[in-house]
Amino acid sequence: VVFEMIRLSDGSLLLPSTRNVAKKYGVWHHGDFNTNHGRWENGRLVWTRGETLHVEPEESDCGLCEPHVAQLADGRLVVLLRAGARLPTEEKGVGGLTSGKLLSVSADNGMTWSKPRFLRYDDGRIVYSSRSYQDLFVSEKHGRLYAILNISSKPCLDCDPRNVLQIAEIDQETLCLKRETVTVIVRQHEQHHDLVRYSNWRGVQDAKGDMLIFFELGMSQLCPIRRGYDRSLYCYRI
Repeated sequence: VVFEMIRLSDGSLLLPSTRNVAKKYGVWHHGDFNTNHGRWENGRLVWTRGETLHVEPEESDCGLCEPHVAQLADGRLVVLLRAGARLPTEEKGVGGLTSGKLLSVSADNGMTWSKPRFLRYDDGRIVYSSRSYQDLFVSEKHGRLYAILNISSKPCLDCDPRNVLQIAEIDQETLCLKRETVTVIVRQHEQHHDLVRYSNWRGVQDAKGDMLIFFELGMSQLCPIRRGYDRSLYCYRI
């Protein structure tokens, strides 16, 4: 599965992708991540496949999913990945980890990547986040690095909650999320079911450098009204 391609500062292209290797573990889904680097040579685009990044099921139940890559001013690439882990109470002898976002860095245009680690706040605590879609981008207005994601106030398991969508700045030196910058984009309305989902959006920066987020209201597959009760398309400008 391929994800959003980005143009690097040297004019080359980076195409992130994932591959399902679930059969190896006897589960329905477990993803590996890799990148393809495209460079123009004699009028044609030549692709070079980068390193495959892998984690064991003990590190993430679903492996590495839905990568979003951003390039920093110093040339480093940062990828944020959806990951799911088991709480200690789910199964005897398993756990200690929460669902969250895993982060990795490349200094060579995606040919090699650092070992994935949890996205953490600047005070060292894990950013709790359900197994859900995330975004990562550098603002075209002022060059700051931001993540858009569903943040939970406590450890979580699997795909919910997604009933609050936030944006926050990530420090480009430490690659930690600045807790004081966490800002709510949209949260659950009092008339909505607790399993409402603000996720799977499409984000794009416009000519002004504003981030536009488009999405429909979704519901968890565990919700009795799976298709929801509002099929409008919403747009938020940041």
